[in-house]
Amino acid sequence: MRYGETALRQDQAEYAAHFLQRSATYLLAVAVKDAIRAAVSDPKASAESDVRAAYQIARVIRNAFAHAPLSPIWSIDSDCLNKTFEIADVVRSDTTGLHGKAFDWHDYGGPLALYRLAQFTRIQVLNDGPPPRKVLSIPTTVVYQQGNLILRRVDEIPRDAIPVTIARLPDGRIPLGGGYFLVPKD
Repeated sequence: MRYGETALRQDQAEYAAHFLQRSATYLLAVAVKDAIRAAVSDPKASAESDVRAAYQIARVIRNAFAHAPLSPIWSIDSDCLNKTFEIADVVRSDTTGLHGKAFDWHDYGGPLALYRLAQFTRIQVLNDGPPPRKVLSIPTTVVYQQGNLILRRVDEIPRDAIPVTIARLPDGRIPLGGGYFLVPKD
């Protein structure tokens, strides 16, 4: 293989990243659902509300991908319609009005909530204690995420930055597209 055969343009990289996130979401939901099912004989009827919630959240996410993996649609079974499933400080999903709508990570909290659901399943359901935490250095890069927009804080404009001309709005905001704006700090 040569670089030119596998290199991606920016628009292709964004498309690939979107589908990589979707694939990881589906696989993690399946893994969580299957792990709970292996450890709990009837997770839908578990005496523990957190186990029921974990199972149902993983199941409805998995179901969204089951029949349309590249363009998932919420497919909410009757036993989950118009219900809220929540594990405090981990994940929350309200299925009200979701059935038949396009899958959206905002409906369950996104990748970090799904990661926390997997962590909850591993520790609380499978009783697999986490390894000791390593002391990590404090990161020097500050990153902000607003929806799908990711911004990195910089102390000065990088030397290789390409200047662009964008007119400020009367209130001083700078439109970034897609409904996003930079707002003056003052």
